[in-house]
Amino acid sequence: MDEKYELWEAKKEGEATALSFFPESNGSARALLEPEAVLIWTCEAPSRAEACKKRNKFLGWAPYVEMP
Repeated sequence: MDEKYELWEAKKEGEATALSFFPESNGSARALLEPEAVLIWTCEAPSRAEACKKRNKFLGWAPYVEMP
């Protein structure tokens, strides 16, 4: 069964943009988001690895490669 993943972005003036990516069900991760964080994208995937592949494609990054 697929799980929903969320990509959040937090921008602060003079600092790098912070991205947070985690399953929708991860309330602990959501609680750590910066107050200015904005949900910018969601996807559904059967695994974290598949979700990361979709995230990288969305962001225009190199393809995601799982660690051995």
